[in-house]
Amino acid sequence: MPRVHGKSVILTVVDRFLKYAHFIALGHTYTASFVARAFIEEIVCLHGFLSSIVCDQDPVFTSVV
Repeated sequence: MPRVHGKSVILTVVDRFLKYAHFIALGHTYTASFVARAFIEEIVCLHGFLSSIVCDQDPVFTSVV
């Protein structure tokens, strides 16, 4: 994906039940806390807290024990 305004990653949020999708542009150097903040600001503010979330297991979201 080409870099536009410093953004090169798209966070995709899909609700299969209500059939809506949100696309949030992010910079390439993102952290779990940055993605969580974007998720809360863009999704939770519009739709409230979700009952479940499924992610693609990107290494940024897995902790090192």
